[in-house]
Amino acid sequence: MFFTHCPDCQGNIGVEENPEIGQSVMCPDCGDVFEVVWLYPFTIGDPSNNRNTFYAQMSLKSSKLRSINN
Repeated sequence: MFFTHCPDCQGNIGVEENPEIGQSVMCPDCGDVFEVVWLYPFTIGDPSNNRNTFYAQMSLKSSKLRSINN
């Protein structure tokens, strides 16, 4: 299972099956819909604008920093 936090309400979002980039996921707490933009680490973004590239880049930078620090 893949988990992340809602960018709007910080609620937990989980996807049970194997997610795919571009798949829509809904936050069970606030009902907002997001799009899977990265798989490792699992990252979602807002499908209605171009911030998805920003979310994916930030996740990639974050995962690289974690691997360097470990």
